Amino acid sequence: MTKEIDIGLIKSCQNLSEGGLAVAAAEVYFDGFRLELDLNKVDCSEKLNNFQILFSESNTRFLAEVEPQNADCFEKILGKFSGRIGIVTEKENLIFIGLNKEK
Repeated sequence: MTKEIDIGLIKSCQNLSEGGLAVAAAEVYFDGFRLELDLNKVDCSEKLNNFQILFSESNTRFLAEVEPQNADCFEKILGKFSGRIGIVTEKENLIFIGLNKEK
């Protein structure tokens, strides 16, 4: 991931090692970015519930913000190791869309 940062593809990046996706998203939110994340788009090898997806910790997963015009290039470089799970929005709140499409 450092190569992608060095060449300017990544605008911001948080690891999911402490608190999982929920904490990483909150850290990005506190930095001024408003996110809408869809838990249905998180690639899971087993069936997990909303809380497991949100708080599962891993040293090898990251929440990266990439400009829309760089998204295809970023995904091409990372291949199967990337997935678009949400967007940066103008909305006021941090929004998680749950497995049953509830917000």
